[in-house]
Amino acid sequence: MRTAFLLVLIYLALIAQTALAPQLALGGIAPRFIPLATYLVLACSRPRLGLVMAAGCGLAADCVSPGPLGLELAACVLMAATSLRWQLRGTLSRLITAGWLLPLLLTLETACVTAVRLWWVDRAVEPAAVLGFATASALYTSLIGFVLMRWLPPWALAAPGSVRTQVAA
Repeated sequence: MRTAFLLVLIYLALIAQTALAPQLALGGIAPRFIPLATYLVLACSRPRLGLVMAAGCGLAADCVSPGPLGLELAACVLMAATSLRWQLRGTLSRLITAGWLLPLLLTLETACVTAVRLWWVDRAVEPAAVLGFATASALYTSLIGFVLMRWLPPWALAAPGSVRTQVAA
């Protein structure tokens, strides 16, 4: 049941990225829903399943985004692997992971992928503009992530071994 929920979540993120993100753009900055789905998948699933699902999110993001293939896949898997490594370290790191590591990873992943895309794909030449645009995109996506995290059903967040379950224990 939970795996089906996560697959539907990834599918909805793919639809939102292609259909909804252009309408939600503020000043040319659109949210990135697929890395957001990776964040939600990592918060709702067991660590190893989260790694596989994060790879699926990255592959889906590569399919709908312009530029070289593999950039989103590598970023999402790196985000999941970092989260997995911190989760396997112990109790203190579980609190760190749930409290700030996943949102920080989401923000960093979005900023880095946006900056790489602007720098190499769109050939932007002004480093300050690339940094500002990437940071604004990352913060916008993270803000939407915090809002969506509050709306998830409680059964989705109670996966055995998930970050949310570990913090509650």
